Amino acid sequence: MEEEDEGFYIDDDGVAVILEPIGNHRINRSKKKNIKESYKPNVESGAPMEIELRRHGGRDMYAGSEHFEKLHKEIAKNTGDVTKETKEAINNYSNGSYNLNNHLIHKHMVKHGKPVPKDHWKHLGQAKKDKNGNKTPYKDNIDHWEKEHSHLMKGFRKAGTHVKLFAGVSARTHNALKDSKDGVIEHVSYASVTPKLSIAKAFAENKKSDKSNTHYYNVYHTHPDDEVLHMQPHSNMKEEEEFGIKPGSHHKHFKTTQHTDEDGNTHIFNHFKSHNESK
Repeated sequence: MEEEDEGFYIDDDGVAVILEPIGNHRINRSKKKNIKESYKPNVESGAPMEIELRRHGGRDMYAGSEHFEKLHKEIAKNTGDVTKETKEAINNYSNGSYNLNNHLIHKHMVKHGKPVPKDHWKHLGQAKKDKNGNKTPYKDNIDHWEKEHSHLMKGFRKAGTHVKLFAGVSARTHNALKDSKDGVIEHVSYASVTPKLSIAKAFAENKKSDKSNTHYYNVYHTHPDDEVLHMQPHSNMKEEEEFGIKPGSHHKHFKTTQHTDEDGNTHIFNHFKSHNESK
């Protein structure tokens, strides 16, 4: 079906169910419609963020260092400690989250009777072939991802404070929102997000097509009772200031902001709040 090829489908309640990883994942450009994540983009740790982006609630790399340190201390007070297994799972996730999220998406599509694209596991190095000759994971791989998923889910805690978390997303995710009934989206995979807008911008840059000058973002207005996975303290890529949003969560769109920077690039920000009427 064409909807699945677009990276989402609309369920019976009008919710846009996203069938690709959301946010600041390692991604690889695709010659087809936008991207699928795979590798770390070229994030320049010292690259300043355009001042205009502060209009959307973000901070640049230079001005934000003290802010982020304070934020992480505040979040850590509320989220508390996590197990050794969860810390290891977070570190593994920060090094490359594609396989785990791809597995969660695959599992969702099978459960809900959605056709799995034949190239869904094309990137796998060691893999078996199905009856149609398409790559598919070994059971040991699936068992490992399920174990990692279990440990990650045990790490979610209430944020305990207000924070805006940004994700660079693809045009496919943006289009899914436009097709939803009431502006509600569902995450099938983990959403990788950050309070550091310059990081989200780098991922948005890598998720756009070569010919496009439009960058898309999801902005999650997180409230104290919203659950997050505080990844940054246990990640070996601390400069990304990473947080996780739970698979299966629902978020409702409430506004869109945008601007054009001095180079003629358009930045479109879709703003969301958690939606409690999830299934």
